[in-house]
Amino acid sequence: MTQGMVRFPVWRARCVLGALVAAFALLAARSVYLQALRTDVGAMAVDLASRVVGESLEDVARQRRIVERFIEGLEQPDGARPDADQARTTT
Repeated sequence: MTQGMVRFPVWRARCVLGALVAAFALLAARSVYLQALRTDVGAMAVDLASRVVGESLEDVARQRRIVERFIEGLEQPDGARPDADQARTTT
């Protein structure tokens, strides 16, 4: 045997390897879970925004037009937003 070498039992190496595999599996599951959570939160945010605006926000070009109209409407005094009432009746 070589002087200064530490013997590492095989069972201990297997335990360490098993712990590492479990840790990586947990990290992978966490990553998948966080991505699913981000997707769900994004969908809920779009749904909520659709309800606030009164129109569907699925189409990107339509989203921009609706948001611009909504912001313009916020700058006008109350009652001066016929677009908002019309949008709610057409959806």
